[in-house]
Amino acid sequence: MLNFIKRTVPFLAVFVLSGYIINFVIAATDCSCSALDVYWGMGFFEIIFSIVVGMVILLVGLGFYFLIRKRIKHKLRFKYIYWSVLPFLILSKPIYDKIHNWKYRSVELAICQKSSSDGGRKAKSANLDLTEYRYFKEHMKVFVPDLPREAKNIDISFYGDDFLGDFSLEIGFTCSIKEKITEDEKWAVKSVDNARATQRVYYSNHME
Repeated sequence: MLNFIKRTVPFLAVFVLSGYIINFVIAATDCSCSALDVYWGMGFFEIIFSIVVGMVILLVGLGFYFLIRKRIKHKLRFKYIYWSVLPFLILSKPIYDKIHNWKYRSVELAICQKSSSDGGRKAKSANLDLTEYRYFKEHMKVFVPDLPREAKNIDISFYGDDFLGDFSLEIGFTCSIKEKITEDEKWAVKSVDNARATQRVYYSNHME
């Protein structure tokens, strides 16, 4: 038993250290904020699914290791490499997400600078431009409407309950009075500025 522990501990340490370094790099390069976590963070079931996938990869990795370890010539080198690489496979999803989001780092930082949250399930953003809004829309898990090309001063208020699926979304923006807004239970024109030929439009949607 003691010999088994002595043989196992170095590779377990490599595995843990590799996982720690990966998580450290992910955290260090994170340009997100609490508001973005509310807007499009992982939901309850996504978190469970991610944990299950990680556990499956770990178990498959263990099984594969014990299956081929006796067939490897340079066993010591193989073991260190194998246990260093396995955490990359287990954390492949967050690694991929971080690489993808890094491309849009400037947009995320801009949204974060204009946003705030209560540290829970509510978040607000003010004075977003159309580029920032489109990025916001692309990542939301609830329906978010397209806005006119000239939309500006975009405000967003969002509440979301990942477990129950409840949400409340309110969007306000300014656009030209030439834009035809069909008012209904979701859309409303709140004010009109004839001097500037603009109108303030609001969109509201919720599910309880």
